[in-house]
Order: sequence, then C-alpha cells, then structure tokens
Amino acid sequence: MNIFESFKVAIESVLANKLRSFLTMLGIIIGISSVITIVAIGKGGQKRITSEFEDIGVNVIEVKVDNNTQLSSKDYFTLNDVKEIKNRIDEVKNVAPLVQRPATAKFERATKRAILVGTTNEYASIYNVDILYGRFLNERDSLLGRNVAVIDNVSAKNIWL
Repeated sequence: MNIFESFKVAIESVLANKLRSFLTMLGIIIGISSVITIVAIGKGGQKRITSEFEDIGVNVIEVKVDNNTQLSSKDYFTLNDVKEIKNRIDEVKNVAPLVQRPATAKFERATKRAILVGTTNEYASIYNVDILYGRFLNERDSLLGRNVAVIDNVSAKNIWL
C-alpha cells in the first residue's frame, strides 16, 4: 500500500464516520487549547510574582558593617571597592554604597532631627525610589561630589507649604 492509497483510505474513513471524526477533532482542539491556556497562565503568574519580589528587594544583597566591633578605616568599603565589585562580578547589576547617620536639619529658623543618608545615583535603580518633584542624584552629582539632597514628601510639604 503506497502513501496515496493510505491517504485515500483515511479520507474515506473520516467521511464515513462524520460524528466520530468531529468528536475526535473537538477533543484534540480542546486538549491543545487547555494546555496552551494553562502554560500561558503559569508564565504570566511567574512573571508577576518575580516582578513583585524584585519590587520588594528580594534580589538585593546588603553588606553592613557591625558598629559593635572594633574597626579600623581599612575595614570599610571605599568607592574603589564598590567599582571593583561591579566590574568583576558579572551578576551584579548595580552597587550603591550607603552611609546613614543621625543629623540635625536646619531650614530658616526651624531645626529638626533627621536621618542623613549618603549614597550614589545607583541607589534609585536598586530600591525603586519614586520622585514626586525634581530629580534624584545623577552620575555627574556623584562624580563632582556635589552637595545635593533628596528629601521625603512630608519634609517638603512642611518646608514649602
């Protein structure tokens, strides 16, 4: 039996049993559609969950110095160390050094306690900083060591309203 004859017998069988052929095709169509739908829902859910984890910072590693131990200046990271980490480790996308200290903020005659945070322009890309007005630090600010500040919305409202 050649291929042409086999094809002819198959067509005759399909035409002779129309209802059975229709039901078989319907089952195959529903099965394939179900698999495609389930895979699409799974991929969409996976992407959504991954995005949520990235938004809360699960893909971020923080290295902190314990202030309760005796440290010398060589125990701290320098800006050169930060550059080397980014250049030598391919998986690292952004590195932002961070220093936090309690401080006193003065504006005109008002004085308030505040937390002073020193960082670079890459901080915003790591922690998804939302800027309502103005801009965040840029690379030029970091390179030139400019004295610029980003303040929270509550402080901004108290100062300018």
